[in-house]
Amino acid sequence: MSSRMKIMQSTAAALVTIGAHTGVNLAVADALWVGRDSPAEWVFYHASAACLLLPVTATLGWLLTRWSRARHIGRGILVGAALLHLIGTR
Repeated sequence: MSSRMKIMQSTAAALVTIGAHTGVNLAVADALWVGRDSPAEWVFYHASAACLLLPVTATLGWLLTRWSRARHIGRGILVGAALLHLIGTR
Protein backbone atom coordinates (compact mmCIF):
# COMPACT_ATOMS: atom_id res chain seq x y z
CA MET A 1 0.00 0.00 0.00
CA SER A 2 1.36 3.41 -0.90
CA SER A 3 2.10 6.00 1.74
CA ARG A 4 -0.49 8.31 0.17
CA MET A 5 -3.20 5.69 0.69
CA LYS A 6 -2.11 5.19 4.30
CA ILE A 7 -2.39 8.93 4.96
CA MET A 8 -5.82 9.02 3.30
CA GLN A 9 -7.04 6.12 5.48
CA SER A 10 -5.78 7.78 8.66
CA THR A 11 -7.31 11.14 7.73
CA ALA A 12 -10.65 9.60 6.80
CA ALA A 13 -10.74 7.63 10.05
CA ALA A 14 -10.00 10.79 12.07
CA LEU A 15 -12.77 12.72 10.31
CA VAL A 16 -15.28 9.91 10.72
CA THR A 17 -14.37 9.66 14.40
CA ILE A 18 -14.96 13.37 14.94
CA GLY A 19 -18.26 13.26 13.05
CA ALA A 20 -19.49 10.15 14.84
CA HIS A 21 -18.63 11.53 18.27
CA THR A 22 -20.34 14.81 17.56
CA GLY A 23 -23.44 13.13 16.18
CA VAL A 24 -23.77 10.62 19.01
CA ASN A 25 -23.13 13.27 21.68
CA LEU A 26 -25.79 15.55 20.21
CA ALA A 27 -28.27 12.70 19.87
CA VAL A 28 -27.75 11.59 23.47
CA ALA A 29 -27.98 15.13 24.82
CA ASP A 30 -31.19 15.80 22.88
CA ALA A 31 -32.72 12.49 23.97
CA LEU A 32 -32.03 13.10 27.66
CA TRP A 33 -32.88 16.79 27.75
CA VAL A 34 -36.47 17.71 28.55
CA GLY A 35 -37.71 21.11 27.40
CA ARG A 36 -38.32 22.34 30.95
CA ASP A 37 -34.71 21.62 32.00
CA SER A 38 -32.19 24.42 31.99
CA PRO A 39 -29.75 24.72 29.08
CA ALA A 40 -26.92 24.00 31.49
CA GLU A 41 -28.29 20.51 31.94
CA TRP A 42 -28.14 19.95 28.16
CA VAL A 43 -24.45 20.88 28.25
CA PHE A 44 -23.96 18.44 31.12
CA TYR A 45 -25.62 15.64 29.11
CA HIS A 46 -23.46 16.47 26.08
CA ALA A 47 -20.26 16.40 28.13
CA SER A 48 -21.30 13.18 29.91
CA ALA A 49 -21.89 11.42 26.61
CA ALA A 50 -18.48 12.55 25.40
CA CYS A 51 -16.78 11.29 28.55
CA LEU A 52 -18.46 7.90 28.26
CA LEU A 53 -17.82 7.49 24.53
CA LEU A 54 -14.17 8.58 24.40
CA PRO A 55 -12.66 5.53 26.21
CA VAL A 56 -14.63 3.16 23.97
CA THR A 57 -13.34 4.92 20.85
CA ALA A 58 -9.76 4.99 22.12
CA THR A 59 -9.91 1.27 22.89
CA LEU A 60 -11.27 0.51 19.42
CA GLY A 61 -8.49 2.58 17.86
CA TRP A 62 -5.84 0.85 19.95
CA LEU A 63 -7.18 -2.59 19.01
CA LEU A 64 -7.15 -1.69 15.32
CA THR A 65 -3.53 -0.55 15.51
CA ARG A 66 -2.63 -4.10 16.58
CA TRP A 67 -4.09 -5.54 13.37
CA SER A 68 -1.72 -4.98 10.45
CA ARG A 69 -4.46 -4.51 7.84
CA ALA A 70 -6.19 -1.77 9.84
CA ARG A 71 -3.20 -0.16 11.53
CA HIS A 72 -3.59 3.20 9.79
CA ILE A 73 -7.32 3.32 10.42
CA GLY A 74 -6.64 2.72 14.11
CA ARG A 75 -4.09 5.51 14.15
CA GLY A 76 -6.61 7.84 12.53
CA ILE A 77 -9.21 6.95 15.15
CA LEU A 78 -6.70 7.71 17.90
CA VAL A 79 -5.81 11.06 16.30
CA GLY A 80 -9.51 11.94 16.00
CA ALA A 81 -10.13 10.99 19.62
CA ALA A 82 -7.14 13.07 20.74
CA LEU A 83 -8.42 16.08 18.78
CA LEU A 84 -11.84 15.70 20.36
CA HIS A 85 -10.27 15.56 23.80
CA LEU A 86 -8.20 18.68 23.13
CA ILE A 87 -11.19 20.56 21.77
CA GLY A 88 -13.41 19.42 24.64
CA THR A 89 -11.03 20.52 27.37
CA ARG A 90 -10.75 24.08 26.14
